[in-house]
Amino acid sequence: MGQNVYKCGNSYSQTPCSDGRTVDVSDPRSPAQKAQADAATRRDARMADALEKSRLRDEARQRAAHKPAPRATVPASAPAQKPGAAKPKAKKKEPAYFTAAVPGEKKPASPQPLKGAGSATR
Repeated sequence: MGQNVYKCGNSYSQTPCSDGRTVDVSDPRSPAQKAQADAATRRDARMADALEKSRLRDEARQRAAHKPAPRATVPASAPAQKPGAAKPKAKKKEPAYFTAAVPGEKKPASPQPLKGAGSATR
């Protein structure tokens, strides 16, 4: 409480500045009011911690309830495919270019090279 605080424009400083003005930073509360406010702050912090722990427990319980069952593994000695079964489909090869498409609309035609693009003479 022995130091002065100066407001210099939009900032505060402990050192005086030109066009700065002294700001009263004393605490007008009584010691009883300060103790009451400090107790309320501690109580609120304990309540916030308890609520956070409760929320984390609930979230963990929900994650455990919605966790998918583990997949069954295929033994290594089993054949990869039954005889006479259909072959798995080959992955579709991605084009060298990207074209955005709106779902449900007809796909745009693939781009064609411009005619006469190789013979640009004047």
